[in-house]
Amino acid sequence: MVGILYISDLRGCPFIGRYIDALEDENIEYKIILWNRECGDGQTEELGHVIEFKYFQDTRISKEKKAKGFLKYMRFLNNQIKMHQFDKLIVLCTLTGMLAFWKLMRRYRGKFIFDIRDISFENIRLFNHLEKK
Repeated sequence: MVGILYISDLRGCPFIGRYIDALEDENIEYKIILWNRECGDGQTEELGHVIEFKYFQDTRISKEKKAKGFLKYMRFLNNQIKMHQFDKLIVLCTLTGMLAFWKLMRRYRGKFIFDIRDISFENIRLFNHLEKK
């Protein structure tokens, strides 16, 4: 089974359809793990292929105040990866890759696609360094 990891909801990820189409064409099972930042207090909902972490995150607050939500999602994401024991992962966007970095390097080295669509984090030295790994 393949895990598709994303840090937001599906409306912000129109290119995910290409991966889903390719997996379905090959009859490969998959799960999409994402974060619904518009509602919720940490509950999880699973509908079909989607496992959704529901935790409200106001996008207008400072980066420091957003840290709590990102840490909660990181814990959730890594627990889901461990629980499902995916064969391979598709990581959509830089932030998602940073939150799953240690899982990718230890358990999934050579078994993941890191799809970077937004290079705005390239200026952050730590992100740039981790991306190159």
